[in-house]
Amino acid sequence: MLPHVLRYNASVNGDRQAVIAASVGNPTTPLADIVAALISHLGLPTRIRDTGVSRTVMAAVAEAALHDPLLAANPRPITSLTEVRLLLEQAW
Repeated sequence: MLPHVLRYNASVNGDRQAVIAASVGNPTTPLADIVAALISHLGLPTRIRDTGVSRTVMAAVAEAALHDPLLAANPRPITSLTEVRLLLEQAW
């Protein structure tokens, strides 16, 4: 999920993401792309569907995520089920 969340948050913390990207030697590459490449290089799943999670449970996953207390700490507010579903769909 991290690359997808980084892309979602880039509009509010892109400057901080750029600092991290520069610190790993890729100042012109979006941090989400750097993290996605690392995940892929490690042979880990890059999409939700690659983890074996069935699409039929995505509505329940979205509902649970909306009520997760950690969601309140996200730099870009996520306040609706529609926003959670969009983010999960992008990660599908």
